[in-house]
Amino acid sequence: MMSLPEQFQSGFQREIVRFEEESKMPYITSIERFAREEGLQQGLQQGVLQKGREDILEVLEVRFSSVPETLVELLNQVQEKAILSSLLRQSITVESLDTFEGIVISQLSF
Repeated sequence: MMSLPEQFQSGFQREIVRFEEESKMPYITSIERFAREEGLQQGLQQGVLQKGREDILEVLEVRFSSVPETLVELLNQVQEKAILSSLLRQSITVESLDTFEGIVISQLSF
């Protein structure tokens, strides 16, 4: 191992401190990291649910021209991906918007 002459030692230490301060990253606690990850997961889940709702509404609009706001509000209450997947399949074959609204209501009753 090499050692610096004393005349350079203090300058080197100042440079090390300066470098560390410039490149310092804020410390993130494990709780903060967990909260960030949880927030990311919730955001992804909400994105999946929103996409499912949009797909259902698109099918219904193609089939029935327009979708009543009450039905949109009901769909917004659905918080499970599996239910939205089922509703998407049913939206393709359902005979009327009233029937579909009844299906959504029955799914929300669970």
